[in-house]
Amino acid sequence: MKITFLVYNIYGIGGTVRTVVNTANSLAAAGEEVEIISVRKTASKSTFEIHRNVKLSPLFNTKVGIPNYSIKGRVMRILNKFPSVLINKSEDLYRMFSLYTDFMLIRQLKKLKSDVLITTIPSFNLLSAKYVNSKVIRIAQEHAQFDVHHKKLQKKIIKKYPKLDVLTVLTTKELDIYSSIFKDKDLEIKEVPNATTKTELRSSCEKKIIITAGRFVYEKGYERLIEAYVPIAEKYPDWQLRIFGSGYDYDLMRETINKHKLYNNVFLFPSSKKILEEFQKASFFVLPSRYESFGMVVIEAMSVGLPVISYNSYGPEKLIENDKDGFIVEMDCKEKFTGRMIELIEDEEKRKKMGVYALEKAEVYSETRICKMWIDIIKEKIN
Repeated sequence: MKITFLVYNIYGIGGTVRTVVNTANSLAAAGEEVEIISVRKTASKSTFEIHRNVKLSPLFNTKVGIPNYSIKGRVMRILNKFPSVLINKSEDLYRMFSLYTDFMLIRQLKKLKSDVLITTIPSFNLLSAKYVNSKVIRIAQEHAQFDVHHKKLQKKIIKKYPKLDVLTVLTTKELDIYSSIFKDKDLEIKEVPNATTKTELRSSCEKKIIITAGRFVYEKGYERLIEAYVPIAEKYPDWQLRIFGSGYDYDLMRETINKHKLYNNVFLFPSSKKILEEFQKASFFVLPSRYESFGMVVIEAMSVGLPVISYNSYGPEKLIENDKDGFIVEMDCKEKFTGRMIELIEDEEKRKKMGVYALEKAEVYSETRICKMWIDIIKEKIN
């Protein structure tokens, strides 16, 4: 059985990339033939380790670019200057697509010979419904809440998704919402959470380090985390806050650090290929996001035994059991967020106890368990 994933850029970083790699690796390890079609190739190899039996098929190698010495190359170069007409404008990565990538996508989808295609963003889901042969089992992943999508995209989802075979969502709440939307349609909807790689790495929860990681963008809320850390830097100057990632909010974050003179307390690091090893060095994890559909990074932090403090954004609120494997803080309550950090700083025994529960929680999202869910869904559709 051949299973193909369609992603924007498997060579990048982020929760969706990690999830696809984890799922693809586990399916390949289970003996399935797996391919990942990546619209763009932005590096010589993937950020995350990929199983040797997973085939990578990039459509546009940005490291090489488009040749301009032929008529075909010149036409492609012209197409690449125009915005996409296939990708919805409300998609986060819309500006990274073009008429050229539209052409490459359509050509690839129309000739696809796989048994199963798994698409990973709404626009890809819609393209799968329209252009992929109906003999292929078309599975669409939804990584976001329905009401987060733009109204125009919601209308397209309601109209086109019923042409797909299966829609997977991350939480029970989204399962209920989408089931209600498509209650009169012949669309199978399944809850399949993200999977995390099993690791032997463990935090001692003894080092004076607090950690977080993600894209440096508004919805992640890192500038307000730095603000919340000001009282901690004053009271516990020997503790550090380490933030790993990259993005357009870097300058804002740096300015916030400078404004409060936190140069010796808060440190910004680039994205790391060995982020679990960095997590292992910390005593607990913090997530200041304004919005999280799931919170893959929460499960990764728990997998090394880190308690997690998060605002009550959508995903983490479902993952964290308050006062057991972490703390959930009411959105925008900066003082309470600071208070919870201080609570864990001052109570090493509590950190360690929460870390044990965090490890247990991570087991629920193991690759082995989630891989079985995927195989069961696919076999059910084939049969």
